[in-house]
Amino acid sequence: MTKTKKITIILIVAIVVLAIIAFVFLSLHKKDKIIPTKEELKPTEYKAVKLEDGSEIINYGTCTSKNADEICYLVVKEAMMTLRNSKVIKEDGEATNIEESINNGLNSAILATYGTIAKIENTKVSTSANGSAAFFVNGTKAEGEINNSTIETLNTFSPAVVATNNAYIKVDHLNASTKVKSSPVVKTLKEKSIIELKNSNLESNGSLSPLVESSGEVKIIDSTGAANASRIADIKNNGKVIIENSSMLVSGGEDDYGSSAVLITSTNKDNNAIFQSINSSLNINQNLSYYKIAPFFIVDNAIAEIDIENTALNFGSNKLLKATNSDIIINLKNQTIYGEIENIDSTIQMNLYENSSYTGAIKDNVSIYLSKDSELNLTGDTNLKELKNDDSTNNNITLNGYHLYVNGELIK
Repeated sequence: MTKTKKITIILIVAIVVLAIIAFVFLSLHKKDKIIPTKEELKPTEYKAVKLEDGSEIINYGTCTSKNADEICYLVVKEAMMTLRNSKVIKEDGEATNIEESINNGLNSAILATYGTIAKIENTKVSTSANGSAAFFVNGTKAEGEINNSTIETLNTFSPAVVATNNAYIKVDHLNASTKVKSSPVVKTLKEKSIIELKNSNLESNGSLSPLVESSGEVKIIDSTGAANASRIADIKNNGKVIIENSSMLVSGGEDDYGSSAVLITSTNKDNNAIFQSINSSLNINQNLSYYKIAPFFIVDNAIAEIDIENTALNFGSNKLLKATNSDIIINLKNQTIYGEIENIDSTIQMNLYENSSYTGAIKDNVSIYLSKDSELNLTGDTNLKELKNDDSTNNNITLNGYHLYVNGELIK
């Protein structure tokens, strides 16, 4: 082979290799490119006092909105905005379309759209208009970050912090409060939306305004909360709520479901909701009129998993769970728990692991698993669907003079 031919072949191979590299690069770039949905595009067209479409750090800024359907800061076009030591005020101007406000952030104080980043540090955000969320992040690869800040909303349909359409929000050292009805403090609207919050204080003061309303995922760590007219958590469909090393207090709340600390509901049985509490304290205020009648958990028409580990559950009704038309798994780990289980057309599996104990009475269609170091203490006649006990002697079961039946068979 001549030298010229060798050079030609080398050049051809090099061109092919470069072409392959370019194709792979372009394919990956195309794969990572954000392709917003029509729903995600709509918020980019909202009116705003300040439209942020670049990269900007704002120190000691003040933005005030007084017009209907107007955003104070609207972040678009994959921009990055940081507010430091600032004030954001949404005063007048109610949302003309409440559904648009709830689902997409119309009339919010701060709204970050797909592919953007919005951060606030040492900043106060307040809203007083109807349908006016404070910090709303909406869209694929949209991110929010809150540090050492204060948020307050004063009107209806005005949550403090909201994530939807695959958005992610990270929160550290936030004091957040909502004052009236239908205004949860922390809210995720869709399954892949995530809010992670720590070292914060949450307070809600209106009916239908839980501390957390989640159809996505909310994780709360090292924080405190008081729901003064509602409940700790309202979990919908595939929602997930995790509470860790935190203390939460329910001081009020009535709605169509009655009062409870945690409500889990679903529009269909294909969903799977999750509630987890680890090393925490969850309480219903003993001064409430319904303290002695409200179940701690209400689960309606849902597939749900409830995981409780080393958590104090303080309530006065002796009703741990009211389940209707649901399939529920309860996992207890290093956990003492009490209260009756009311089962209406539901199946319930309760698993006790690692020195856990359950004290109560169960009517029908509940299955229990007991590790050898866990205990079952009866406060009334109990009829289980199934019992699996690692202690074959059943010495970890205390009947207290009551009868225990498993699938109709008396256990002695």
